[in-house]
Amino acid sequence: MVFNQNGCFAGRRFGEAFRPYGTHIREQLTLEELELHSRRAIELLTNLGVRFAVVGGMAVSFRAIERLTKDLDLAIAVEDDPGAQMIVHEFSKLGYFIDDVFEHEVTKRMATVRMVSPAENPMYVDFLFASSGIESEIVDASEEGHLFSNINVRVAKVPSLIALKVLSARPSRMRDIVDLQSLFEVASPSEIAEARKLLDLITERGYNRNKDLQKELDAYIEQSKT
Repeated sequence: MVFNQNGCFAGRRFGEAFRPYGTHIREQLTLEELELHSRRAIELLTNLGVRFAVVGGMAVSFRAIERLTKDLDLAIAVEDDPGAQMIVHEFSKLGYFIDDVFEHEVTKRMATVRMVSPAENPMYVDFLFASSGIESEIVDASEEGHLFSNINVRVAKVPSLIALKVLSARPSRMRDIVDLQSLFEVASPSEIAEARKLLDLITERGYNRNKDLQKELDAYIEQSKT
């Protein structure tokens, strides 16, 4: 199924294999399982020559404070939907199933594809193709890091993570708000300023989801001080 960024059904985009009914995703995987699944997905993207960076919970754990996560979030720099579809197709050929596809309701781009790794205890792998409109900037600014024991991969920097969290945060997503507080604790004034520039880019490109992102950033900063 294909949904828009607000979760509304938007039709099926392409005919890859969707996750079979009854497939169970555990609430929390072991560290060994997370490392195994993450390594495989990262190696596949690297072998495909894809430009990408780790975002989401794993990136927050790397940049700020360690926390539990059950998925791997990846910002992918692609020019268009055919580029995104190629990546999804290659992963599907290797046994990954599509769980959800989200289409951006304004730009009509394929925003996010959630896939499920092939294993007895699978993991979600989220590809962010055009969810924020700044995926290329996130990847360009990212730095080489080491996840788990020895996975070498580019990881999004603090300003990028703050911008993404402000974009996605809402009362029903408390994890994003907690992540923002952790990121504010390590962010320098210059990194906050860089995050503001990224939020302006998101808005200029029509990816702000009807939010006043600068106002929301200010509110989260004030909230973190209490």
